[in-house]
Amino acid sequence: SINDAVASLEASLRGDNGGKDEGPSVPGSSLVNYRHIPNIVESLKSDWVDARAGVVPPKCFVEVRGRLEAHLSPCFMGERLVEGMRGAVGGLLMRYSANLGCVPIGFKRLEPAGT
Repeated sequence: SINDAVASLEASLRGDNGGKDEGPSVPGSSLVNYRHIPNIVESLKSDWVDARAGVVPPKCFVEVRGRLEAHLSPCFMGERLVEGMRGAVGGLLMRYSANLGCVPIGFKRLEPAGT
């Protein structure tokens, strides 16, 4: 549901920046995509949460699960691992993905496959 999407994105943002206002640490051009997430959350709240039934297409927002294999620079080992993962998956945001069948607007949970 849209409420679930809003809650997940907000939780993701809080987890990313530890409650600070500077936003998530993301390497390279993926930062541009991540900077849009707070505006997307606000748009979901203002335009979609209170929309009348029938106005919002039933399958407009979906949750998908995926796995991405990425090779990261050794500089992202240790405490910078999450930053490297954000950079690797950030290029998927705001673009149609034929593999996913949708346009990802954010990530609920990012974790290395080995955990």
